[in-house]
Amino acid sequence: MVKEKTLTSITESEGNCNFDVNDIFYQRLLGDIERAISTLPEGAYSLELLSSTFEAIAAALAAFVINFFYWKRVDKKRIEAKRFRKILNVSEKLKKTASNYWACDYTAHVKQRCAIQEIDILDLHKKLVKLHRSYELEQKQDAVLQDFILEIYDVVTGGDFKSKARKSDMKRVKKIADLCTSFQLNFDSYI
Repeated sequence: MVKEKTLTSITESEGNCNFDVNDIFYQRLLGDIERAISTLPEGAYSLELLSSTFEAIAAALAAFVINFFYWKRVDKKRIEAKRFRKILNVSEKLKKTASNYWACDYTAHVKQRCAIQEIDILDLHKKLVKLHRSYELEQKQDAVLQDFILEIYDVVTGGDFKSKARKSDMKRVKKIADLCTSFQLNFDSYI
């Protein structure tokens, strides 16, 4: 009531001025509504801060989970590649040693070298078998490696292996090279 009396007295004192009490009321009301819409009510700042914090935590957690599984997969692929390289290195050493062994005749002056090569050939074959048993490979990879191990053993240790009357056998050297190269090309595709 006091406001109305003051406003009425203002309008009367102004004389010809078209100052309406309702205009001031509506202007003030519109100003209050505008302030209410453009600002957050009291207590809403903490809700906005809280929701922003939860969103940041959720985003960080999602990034962590994605990174964790991504790097786990990368590490698994890296370990597999390392295993495959080990198998390929052993097969390459076996190829060289067996090829050198079968490329020359057994004579008295190469007796010690042939004995060392025989030991190396058997040792490298054992390494292949041990690697095959210790690694968990996919079924196709496992079959390829197992076939190679059996076939290369038959070719390398067959015939006059460890015989003092052994002659060089270039056909066997070629077969060893072909088997190892074929295996390496086939197995290299898994890396």
